[in-house]
Amino acid sequence: MPTLRTVQDRLDDARSTDAALDTHAAEAADALHAALAPHLEDGEALTPEAVRLVLALVRRRYARAADALAEAAGALASETGEDAAARDDRDEAVADALGLVTQFKATIRTQFGDAFFRTLPVDGETPRRPDLLLAEAEQLLAWLDQDGTAFPASANPFAPALAKADVRAALGPAVDRLRDALAEVGLEERQTEAALLGKDAALDAFDATRSATRTLLQGVFRSVGRADVAARI
Repeated sequence: MPTLRTVQDRLDDARSTDAALDTHAAEAADALHAALAPHLEDGEALTPEAVRLVLALVRRRYARAADALAEAAGALASETGEDAAARDDRDEAVADALGLVTQFKATIRTQFGDAFFRTLPVDGETPRRPDLLLAEAEQLLAWLDQDGTAFPASANPFAPALAKADVRAALGPAVDRLRDALAEVGLEERQTEAALLGKDAALDAFDATRSATRTLLQGVFRSVGRADVAARI
């Protein structure tokens, strides 16, 4: 994948060509007309203005290809920055949910023992991969929301009673945030992929236009004795 540096190099080339045309296009058009006009046959017409227009259109086409490439590269850079922010939010959401689920498991084991812990829809090791963590946390929330499930009485008379509603209230917002953060990361990744495809398409179109423009303009300037200008294109 071409880097943004190579994109900038292309845009610099386009600006250099545009500057050369700004200075020399009119002169080259008039010289080209003077060189071609003697070869017109009866019924044919070629004006200096027509030759100037052709070069102006070539210049305009190249400039528009450069503008399209710059816009596509800017869109990709913007999407890449948004990706970083979305990943930061996801990482914070993962840390929050991971801490709560891990703490919940430790509390259940300490307060109610391994036998009850094994009846819950969770594993002993809390997954750190975001999608697996979300899946386990959602299974835990489903257990909390299910009728007929309850925490047993604690064997420790000094341990505070644990209510499903309290656990749901503590864990639910963190799970919601994690779910939203993962969805946002997925959306940003898809948008970045679309922006990358757009940039690559604009770059291919620019390269094709640049090649054709260089070939045409270098030929024009060499044909009128301005090889020095042709070398700058």
